Amino acid sequence: MYYSIVNWQNRVYYLLFDEQGLCSVDIEKTSSYQQAIYNEESIYQKQLIEYFTKKRKQFDCPLHLKGTSFQQEVWQALQKIPFGQAKTYQDIAETIQRPKSCRAVGGAIGSNPVFIFVPCHRVIGKSGHLTGFSLGLDLKKELLDFEGIKYKE
Repeated sequence: MYYSIVNWQNRVYYLLFDEQGLCSVDIEKTSSYQQAIYNEESIYQKQLIEYFTKKRKQFDCPLHLKGTSFQQEVWQALQKIPFGQAKTYQDIAETIQRPKSCRAVGGAIGSNPVFIFVPCHRVIGKSGHLTGFSLGLDLKKELLDFEGIKYKE
């Protein structure tokens, strides 16, 4: 395992990856990083910096995501949400052809280990209001505002 760090706007993003791809993105250094080797310049770090400087709107680096087949379906659907646009949980449920699975979609979104790269922050409630975000609504607001996505508070 390896990790890189991106400092941006008073936040530190920790990027954990292996030979197969990016495994997790965190805003706190967890115990997972104790055994990992620091990599000063990774493709993940480069692409995240490009995103934050608005030189990149879509990520194309390899991901190594572990989850159920349902979670994988949801995460793939999230990757299709364009920069600057939002979708609802219902939209995602319909995209994966499971229109009655909004709650399960919410659970899969909450389990997303690589936020930003798999843009779970672009999912808002049907009414346009912000809903849960595992890393806190303040960070979700920052990301939505950064992309110019409108929402209701």
